[in-house]
Amino acid sequence: MKKKTSIKDVARYAGVSPSTVSAVVNNNVGKGIRVGKETQEKIRKAVKDLGYMPSPAAQSLVTGISHIISVFTYEAAFPFAAESEFYSFLLGIEKKAEITGFDLLLITNKKFRTETDRQEQVDLNRLKLGDGGILIGIKRHTETLLRLIDDGFPLVFIGRRDMMGRKVNMVNYDYDSIIFELVKYSYNLGHKKVSYIRKLGNQEPYEDRQKALNTSMDYWPELSCRTIILEDSLTSMDIEACMSQGITLFFLERKSLAIRLQELCNEMGLTLGEDISAVLLEDQWFSSDIQWTCWSNVRDELGKMSVALLNDIISAVSNEPITRRIVPDLVKGETIRSISFTLRSKS
Repeated sequence: MKKKTSIKDVARYAGVSPSTVSAVVNNNVGKGIRVGKETQEKIRKAVKDLGYMPSPAAQSLVTGISHIISVFTYEAAFPFAAESEFYSFLLGIEKKAEITGFDLLLITNKKFRTETDRQEQVDLNRLKLGDGGILIGIKRHTETLLRLIDDGFPLVFIGRRDMMGRKVNMVNYDYDSIIFELVKYSYNLGHKKVSYIRKLGNQEPYEDRQKALNTSMDYWPELSCRTIILEDSLTSMDIEACMSQGITLFFLERKSLAIRLQELCNEMGLTLGEDISAVLLEDQWFSSDIQWTCWSNVRDELGKMSVALLNDIISAVSNEPITRRIVPDLVKGETIRSISFTLRSKS
């Protein structure tokens, strides 16, 4: 087996010291280190002639920059399947990283017996193998992340995350804008009695969606909304109770509720989009036999935004925590129908 060319081999070939070779290959000439142009050319020729490849790890030790972005999720496996809700995020991250010259380090966990074990035992210090980190998903071990934040390690969250009052960098949907458009669209189709159905819990994305929905509802005083918070599964009794009160449209918090409503409509002999209407407060990242009224899938754009933001932070463009938002487009699907054509709408 041919011996790997070392920096000492290059130095010997060029007739200089290893430290001089290191200064040239790591672009440190002029930073307190003086190397003549002729010597630099000799070193570059030696590197080419010998086929020398600097070690990324060694370069990182010298420059403090690895040109690697660490990407982490607490999910059981990385989202490589198109049917994963995180797949498009990762696709966007990969595209932008290639453009900006970063490699990606996808950090996964060992298999633990329980999800609690996973959250408690994960060593997030591995994120520091990169110049900064991007975190995907709601699940997290807050105490470990706080240590990284307090240490000043560059982190970007995809979605808002409450980190014990710390201000953090994030990219997110502009929930206020897109949910306002969904409410306006529903109102213009004549739906004045609606219901918001959500699962029990206080995870940030769902809190933000409900807050944006409530704010949007206030814009039209004629609108009335019944909120249903589910501890268990949505049932036909829930749907019947709402319909008996004159409710014509359901705002659904997430995908699982959308799928459940479709199942109930089939069981109850109802046609979604005709007998009852529904709006999904999410994008349709999943496969379905019906096009939901929702917002467009911009997850790949959020992935790209997260890399761009992290690059700005690493480059010290800003030392203040940054939030960047994207406004998805309104998708007018098959799950909603008009019940009146004579309503007055606000522009």
